[in-house]
Amino acid sequence: MLFEGYGFVDRLQSNIESAGLRRPTDIQYRAIPVALRGDDLLAIAQTGTGKTLAFALPIIEMLAREPKGRIGYAPRAMVMVPTHELARQIYTVFTRMAKGTGVVPFCLVGGYTIEEQVRALPERVDVVIGTPGRVHDLARNDYVRFDALRVLVFDEADRMLELGFRGDIDSLLRMMPYRRQTLFFSATIGPEIKRLAHRLVRDAIRIEIAPETRIPATISHSLV
Repeated sequence: MLFEGYGFVDRLQSNIESAGLRRPTDIQYRAIPVALRGDDLLAIAQTGTGKTLAFALPIIEMLAREPKGRIGYAPRAMVMVPTHELARQIYTVFTRMAKGTGVVPFCLVGGYTIEEQVRALPERVDVVIGTPGRVHDLARNDYVRFDALRVLVFDEADRMLELGFRGDIDSLLRMMPYRRQTLFFSATIGPEIKRLAHRLVRDAIRIEIAPETRIPATISHSLV
């Protein structure tokens, strides 16, 4: 299977080729068709297996084919992550893959005042990537709304719970529309993660990528 087999819009396919990507990884191969169908997804896969493109590509594809949102503060997709570093990494991927498609990503993380981030918001935002605490801060003050939200992604959900974001997550979920697509990614599936996943996803397709080694081959590691 090649990426060109998914029938992505021309500009997205061009961006994929420009990045030197030809074949999807296992998690991408199994998750992308599920996401494109609009089904909920529960995916268990380690860091380094290619999860970001597994949700970024179908989100960009779906949003690029739809009329653009009219409300600048109401993204059509939201990606929740546990750390600033991961948010910026995912934002970089979205920016690169969405170039020329008309899909506008934006990164919301701490380290800036709310006023600074509000001033930086573009006229229209299609995808917000952020940590639950900062997204909650802006949503609580009505700077970000969820009227148009179609897709919600949780990446490294187990790490989010470890860092104590459960309260912010619960509060945000109460603000979001019930009818939405949810893509849930986690490296582990312990009891607390199961409880959270069952609240979020409905009739989800479950995918589990279990590499033979604990550290994916795509990650370089050393011992000092």
